[in-house]
Amino acid sequence: MLVVITVLAILATGLMIFINPGKRINQADDARIKSDIGQIANALLAYQTINRHYPTTADGLNALVSNQDLRTLPLPPPGGNPSYYYNRLVLN
Repeated sequence: MLVVITVLAILATGLMIFINPGKRINQADDARIKSDIGQIANALLAYQTINRHYPTTADGLNALVSNQDLRTLPLPPPGGNPSYYYNRLVLN
């Protein structure tokens, strides 16, 4: 009985190393962040199309929610910077 438990423990450990849950969690977080960025980009384009300008720095991304281009602001990544900025650069 002890031998069976030992073999199962070794197999479970090997499976955990093979699956690497930390890497899978990071990949899922990255996919969510990319999706959030895409949603923000689409909302900015919609806002700019309707208003003929992007939200001001003072309004920030909250303007996208109040304008109903976004339902809610995406949550920042854990341990990341929760601020998003857009600065317009005008070249002469």
